[in-house]
Amino acid sequence: MTFTAVYSPEKARDLALEFLAGVKPYGKPDHWKEAMLRAHYGASSVTLSNQWFDLVFAGDTIPNLQRLTPNEVSKHGFKRFVMAHFWMWQYPKNAKTFGSRFEVCESLATGEIVQRWVRRISALSAKKIFWPANLDSRDTQTYIITIDGVDCRTWEPRTDRHNMNPLEMSHKHNHGAVKYEIAISILEPRCVWISATYSGGVHDLTIFREKLKAKIKKWKKAIVDRGYTSQEPDEVAILSIPSCSDSRDFQEYQRRARLRHESFNGKLKKYTILAETYRHDRDYHRDIMLAIATTVQYELDNGEQLTYDVPHFGIPGAAPFLGATETMERALHSVEFNKINLLESAEQHDGTFSQIL
Repeated sequence: MTFTAVYSPEKARDLALEFLAGVKPYGKPDHWKEAMLRAHYGASSVTLSNQWFDLVFAGDTIPNLQRLTPNEVSKHGFKRFVMAHFWMWQYPKNAKTFGSRFEVCESLATGEIVQRWVRRISALSAKKIFWPANLDSRDTQTYIITIDGVDCRTWEPRTDRHNMNPLEMSHKHNHGAVKYEIAISILEPRCVWISATYSGGVHDLTIFREKLKAKIKKWKKAIVDRGYTSQEPDEVAILSIPSCSDSRDFQEYQRRARLRHESFNGKLKKYTILAETYRHDRDYHRDIMLAIATTVQYELDNGEQLTYDVPHFGIPGAAPFLGATETMERALHSVEFNKINLLESAEQHDGTFSQIL
């Protein structure tokens, strides 16, 4: 098998800009191209390159239905891939305007074709969003994760008997919405959990009790807001809720941890499809959330930082400070794209590259 469409970050960036009608990247400096790429797709060239590489060499990482066909491992397939990114980032009003940006017909800019590529990106969540073993280890810090809910506005489902259904309404938006529970590791900048889709009126504590509660070991703690206040002894033992009786240093530690989590949520909400009212089928919404969260995690692995690192203030059981230097050193080791790795991967898959661009 010969792969001809695995692209370096520079080539991926140039192609993605070339596909856009009205954008003329030729002769422009690299920093201009990178800024223009982020403005239109919301992701860096390294992230797009790494994701495309992971899709090409998915192996058993993603389900068979989401793997690329031989014809899709091409420039044509890469165009469909970046179109899915553009769709989530910009959320065009209709297929006509969307198709015109990429000079394709309306039928290629709507429905199952776009959704198929979003599902493929979301399938990479198995590689990026997972519960690492160090969160369960007795040798690591006591405070391991922060938990928070994210509400995304949607059209309100119609009912035959009532004007509205309170269970579908989000108190944050006073609007119909869906909700997700997200957990972020304190030990590293990593999303480790995203729940299933819930209606906007479901309480955060109800969602927590369904699955995530069972994943937290009894010798560990999660930092949460007051929405998770509980009287259950087993929940009190693992949930760290703000309290005026705590020391000032510990209150500051909790505050920074929660703000750090909010900075991750903010990165998600930069995508227009999550920031504005969602207009499509709700059943499809989780694929979009996973695709965006996976893309954000790629960005974090490539060196982008959450707004607040969490100093431990000498608090027992708290994670040590992760400074900018360590963050960048880890990022340099985590960037997955280089030509040596591509050649090694080709040999492992009994294939060769006719061209590494």
